[in-house]
Amino acid sequence: SLVQSIQYHGDEGKIKWEIAPNVEITGNLDGNSLFMEIELEDENNTSFNASIFAVLEKLAVGLYKNDQETINQALGDLSRCIDHILDKRSALGAISKGLEITKNKTTLEELNLTKLRSHLEDIDFAETFMYFSTMETLYYASLSAGARIMVPSLIDFLR
Repeated sequence: SLVQSIQYHGDEGKIKWEIAPNVEITGNLDGNSLFMEIELEDENNTSFNASIFAVLEKLAVGLYKNDQETINQALGDLSRCIDHILDKRSALGAISKGLEITKNKTTLEELNLTKLRSHLEDIDFAETFMYFSTMETLYYASLSAGARIMVPSLIDFLR
């Protein structure tokens, strides 16, 4: 059988990305779960796992022998295989959409932080120094005025 010689030689490693502190997302599927372990049912409604390649070989044998029952069963199994692959694809699509949303949010936060940093770093030093000097002069003037208004005398001290 041709299918016996088809083997998955990849690994089952997961590619994970950290999208936030302590938040990881898996962004891949291994070929074994995608093509080699598809849950199907036989004519007795018993579940079993098969590969898409076994289903294709079953279809090829049915076509070669012109066995309509085998062809129909293989086409039904092939339809379930395609549904399985589409389910996996939609799951990856949802992950991709989540990553895109996270990227957009991160970009917006980066722009806001850059704007805030620019606002803080772009202070006009001459203007700020003049303002500070004016405030310092006002402070000392108010201290002086207060000292003149409340001149303590020796009598006030003895009371």
